[in-house]
Amino acid sequence: MNAARQSTVTPPARGLSPRNLARLGNLLRARPLEAFAALRDAGPLIRYRLGGRVLYVANDPELVYQILVKHGEAIIRGTQFEKLKPLMGDGLLTTDNATHRRNRPIVNPSFHRDKINSYVAVMAEEADRRASEWHDGQTLDLQTEGRKNALTVAARCLSMTDLADRVATDVEKHFPRFLDGLNPRAMLPRWAGDHLPGNRHFVSSVAYIRETLAELVAHHEKLLADDAETAPSDLVTGLLTASNPDTGERLSAAQVSDEVVTLFVAATDTTSNTLAFAWRVLGDDPDLAARVRAEADAAFGEGPADLATVGRLELTHRVVKEVLRKYTPPWLVTRKVVADVDVDGPDGTVYRLPAGAELVFSPWAIHRNPAVYPDPERFDPDRWLPERAKSIPRHSWLPFGAGRRKCIGEAFAELEVTMTLAVWARRWLVEPTAKKPVRPVPSATLRPDDARAVVRSR
Repeated sequence: MNAARQSTVTPPARGLSPRNLARLGNLLRARPLEAFAALRDAGPLIRYRLGGRVLYVANDPELVYQILVKHGEAIIRGTQFEKLKPLMGDGLLTTDNATHRRNRPIVNPSFHRDKINSYVAVMAEEADRRASEWHDGQTLDLQTEGRKNALTVAARCLSMTDLADRVATDVEKHFPRFLDGLNPRAMLPRWAGDHLPGNRHFVSSVAYIRETLAELVAHHEKLLADDAETAPSDLVTGLLTASNPDTGERLSAAQVSDEVVTLFVAATDTTSNTLAFAWRVLGDDPDLAARVRAEADAAFGEGPADLATVGRLELTHRVVKEVLRKYTPPWLVTRKVVADVDVDGPDGTVYRLPAGAELVFSPWAIHRNPAVYPDPERFDPDRWLPERAKSIPRHSWLPFGAGRRKCIGEAFAELEVTMTLAVWARRWLVEPTAKKPVRPVPSATLRPDDARAVVRSR
């Protein structure tokens, strides 16, 4: 459609009485997942006035694609990313479009497929090491185990030096306090975070994590200065030595530190929550768990795991994709419109988004649209079989975003969760302590309400 030849309309406002407006506000605060599911059914693009704010809610996957891809320069990252700035600085996740455009080509080579192959063995080794520490009948918090595992994997892939384990251990001590401070900030106005009771602990944990990872970068700088030929071939070295292929620019040590913090945090919180959900799913479905276990037994050979091993974990990978659909870590995404934008609606209407508009969409709600995902509440890994997956519109699966600012660690994250789940399933059966199905809880990312389980040796 040629938007220039169409008259534009303002997205329809959903008029609410004061009483219903209060109900919606209460629902957004108390049960935001339900609220966004309800908003999804109100139309492809709508606007609500909540208090003094006008909120534009995009519910149609193709509209979201236009927002993220076609109009990526005019629609920038919103307030939820600004809240991460104190920790991540100007890393790819939080920086402005111009800096992202300059730095992304520098970071990209560290996540090429041939480079990721060297990380697969680390993922398998750490999963096996973690599982070897458990004992039969032990009650575990699967989220905590996933976080410890993800922190160590991140540390070892970032730094293949003797500092990796110490860095993972040191950051683990402060990571729970960091999450305790971050999660309420994700649900509150920007100004409210400074007045939270745990703010002092949050600030100190942020400072400690940044200082620890900056020391790691400095250590690699020294290794490169002493003898670049013998420096480890890891992520930190790659970031310090890579350059923009067009301009020759490199990242400064401070910029590398920002990227390292971003990768460390992003690779830990979302991965641990995804693993916890996946383990709960297998615990609630013994037949599916047995199929995953049988596949893992057949996939692993005598040598170290590699990409070929992962390629044989087809069912396990489908389980991970279905977990990412049903329990999407980034359940809410915010954007800010900086220049008037026209987007094409599914019915041919051209909607005008004015400069200054606050825009949100919920991947969690989009992933539960029955028009795209039949029987969306059913956990169905087979919906990702090649023939069935063809019917899913390409922009309807959004756990890693889309467009030029799509998560750079997508392949890394899927590989890690798939490998870890398979390694653990080979060694242990899991019995959730909760007798009811897992319930997603929205915070900075989506997490399970109860991740406790008893592990039984095979």
